[in-house]
Amino acid sequence: MGKVKILATMAIFIIFFSCKGKPPPQILHPPPVPEEKRIPVDYVFLLDNSGSIPKGEARAFAREAIKAFIDLAEPEDRVSLITFDRWARIIASEMIRDEGNRNRLKNALESKLTFKGTHTDISKGIALLKEKNSGLFRGLSAAKPAVILISDGKLEPKGNLQGAYNQLIRDWQSLSDLVPFYTFGLGETEIYKEFLPKVSGQSLLTQIAEASGGRFYPVRSVEELIETCVHVIRHTKGYGELAGQEIFWTDDSTFRLALLVIKRLPDRQICKTQDIRIRDPEGRKIGFLEARGYREDKTRVLWHKGTYYDLVMVERPPTGEWAVSLISGETPKVVALIRNQIHLRYLVRREYWDQERKVIMAWLYDERTGALSERPCQVNLLFDLLKAFPTTENKTQLQKTKEGTYLAYIKLAGKEPPIGEYLLGILAEDKGGFFVRKGQTINVRVKGAYFSFNLPKDPIHKWPIFWKGLRFAAELDSTHQFYPRFQEPPKISLDSEKIEEEKTVSLPRIELPCRRSNGKILYQISRRDLGLGQYGAYYIMEGRLTSGKKVRVESPEFYFTLVWPFWAWIGSAILVFIVVVFGVYVGRPKLSGRLSFVRPEGRPPIILTKHKRARKSFKGDSLRLGSGGDELTELGHTSFTLTALRGKGLKIKVQDGNVSLKRDEQTRSITTTALFRGDIITFADGEANYVAEIISPKRRPRKRRR
Repeated sequence: MGKVKILATMAIFIIFFSCKGKPPPQILHPPPVPEEKRIPVDYVFLLDNSGSIPKGEARAFAREAIKAFIDLAEPEDRVSLITFDRWARIIASEMIRDEGNRNRLKNALESKLTFKGTHTDISKGIALLKEKNSGLFRGLSAAKPAVILISDGKLEPKGNLQGAYNQLIRDWQSLSDLVPFYTFGLGETEIYKEFLPKVSGQSLLTQIAEASGGRFYPVRSVEELIETCVHVIRHTKGYGELAGQEIFWTDDSTFRLALLVIKRLPDRQICKTQDIRIRDPEGRKIGFLEARGYREDKTRVLWHKGTYYDLVMVERPPTGEWAVSLISGETPKVVALIRNQIHLRYLVRREYWDQERKVIMAWLYDERTGALSERPCQVNLLFDLLKAFPTTENKTQLQKTKEGTYLAYIKLAGKEPPIGEYLLGILAEDKGGFFVRKGQTINVRVKGAYFSFNLPKDPIHKWPIFWKGLRFAAELDSTHQFYPRFQEPPKISLDSEKIEEEKTVSLPRIELPCRRSNGKILYQISRRDLGLGQYGAYYIMEGRLTSGKKVRVESPEFYFTLVWPFWAWIGSAILVFIVVVFGVYVGRPKLSGRLSFVRPEGRPPIILTKHKRARKSFKGDSLRLGSGGDELTELGHTSFTLTALRGKGLKIKVQDGNVSLKRDEQTRSITTTALFRGDIITFADGEANYVAEIISPKRRPRKRRR
C-alpha cells in the first residue's frame, strides 16, 4: 500500500505544479529607424508691422528678440523677413555665412520694422509668401522650411473682411502641406476677440499652426518673445528643451554652448555685462574681460555685448557642468542653446486610438558617424494627464533592442490610457558622463476608436472533451463619427506566438472571417489547435481608404495562459489514482498451484489457482485452511494460511497446531516459511494424519556450489 501512496502523491504533485506558469515577458518589436540627415533650415518671418506691440521699449525689445534668433541661426541657414500691414513686403533675405549676413538682417529690422502700419492684414503676408515661396525655400531635399508668424491674429483688411479671410485660408492651404507654420499670438485680450463669427485671432493662429504640422505659442508679454524664438530653433533643429535653467551639462559630443543672458526687459534692468559670470567645469569664473583670453585645449569663448542681452558662445566646451550667475546673487534670466552631435530622436504620434497599441521608439543619433550612437544611457518616458504632468511620477524605462533603439509601450499606471489629453516627454541620461538629452514635451490625444478587439482574460480554462476552442473577435462600427471610408472592409488578422522557457515560437498568422450586421462589421474565429501553455498575441487591422491611403492599426499585445481548470486537475488526479490503484490491484500476487494429498488417501486436492474463496489483497491473495478457514474445515485443532508471493511464490503461516515441512529428506517444524514445488507438509488433527505435497510453479532455488 506504501507504493500506491507514493505513486499517487507524485502524480498529484506533477499535475498541480505543471499548471503554474511564469508571467510572460513583454515582447517589443522595433519599427524601422528613419534615416537621419542633418540639413539647414529656411526660416521666413511674417512680422505684423501694425501697432499690435505697444509703443516704446517693448517694440525695441521685440526687434531684439528677432535679432537674438538671427545670432543663434547656424551657418547655411537662410533667414527671410516679411512685414505686413496694409501691404506685405520682403525687407531682407540672407543665407547665414558670416557676420555680414547677420548684420544686414539686423539693419533691415531696425529701419523697416516700424510697427506703424494702419491695418493688420495677415492675408497680404500669406499671399506674398505663396507668390515668392520658390525663392524663399530651397526645397525639402536641400533645407527644411519653417514660417514664423508673429501677430495678434486680428484680420483688418482695407476691403471686404470675409473675402480677405477666405483668400487667406486658400493661400495658406496651398502652403500648409509644404511648410510648417509656427505662430506667436501676442497679447492677453485682443487676440481672443472674434473678428468674424466664431473666428478670433487665437483660433486663426492655432488653425494655421497645428494643421500645417507647426505649433501655436501664446505670448502674453513681449519679454517672452526671445525664449519663444529660441524654442522654435530647438524644435526645427531637434534640440532638447532647456527651460528655466542656469546650470548646463556638456559632454564629449557637445560642439557649441550658446548662452543668451537677458540684461534688460521693457520694464526693468536685470543686470549689466560686468555683472555676468560664466563658471566652467574646472570652477573658473569667466567675465567679459576674461573671455578673450580663455584657453582650454580647443575651446573658444566669444562674448557679444548688446543693449538687451549678451550672447556668450562657447565653442567646443570641455565636458562637465557649466553655470551662469550674477555678482549680485540674483537668479539670471538665461536662454540657452546647446549644439550637440549626439541627438535624442523619437517616433511618437500626436493622436492615438484608445484601442490600439501605443509604441514609442527613441534612439540616439550620432551625426559624426551618421549612425545610431552606442553611448550607454538610460532612456525614460514621462507620460501623464495634462494637469498631472508637471509633477508626474508615471515614468517608464524604455527597453534597448539589439538594433540599438529604445522602445516602450505608452501606459498610464501600467494600463492602457483612457480617452483624454496627455503630455509626453522623453529623457535620456548618463550622469556619470554629463550626458543629458530631453525631448520636446508633446501634446498627445487619445480618442475613442471606431473599432474594438476582444482580449481574452487570463488564465483560460481548457476543459477536456468539452473544449470548443478559444474565441478571438473584433468589431468595427461603420456608424462611428471617426469611421473612415474604406474601399472594402479592412482585413483583421491575429499574430501570435507561444512563449517557451528561453524562446518564443511564432505561430502562423490567421485572418478572421467577417460579416456585416446592423451597421457593424463583425470578425470572429475560434482556435482549437492551441495546446496548454503561455501565448502572446495581437490583432492587426489593414485596409485602404477610398483616397488610396493605407491604414494599419495594431492592438495592444495581450498575453494568456491555457490551463486545465482546477476541477479537471482534481478529476485527473483522481483518475490517475484510480488507474494506479487498479494497476497495483490487477498486478497483485495471486495463488497458483495446488495441494495434492498423500494422506488421507482419496482426499481430493485443493486447487489454489483462481480459488473462489481466496481472500484478495494488494500484498497478495491468501487462503485460510483448518478450523475457521475456507478449506479443510474438518480440522479442529490445526489451522494455517497460504499466501501468494511475487513471482508465483507461496508462503505458509501456521496459526494453530503443529505443522512440519519435509524438504530434501529433512523434516522440521515450521511456523512461517516459503513453500516451493515438491515440498511436503504434514500435520495431525486428533487421530487423523495429513500429508500434502506442494505442486507450485515456483521451483526451489538451487544451492550454489562452493
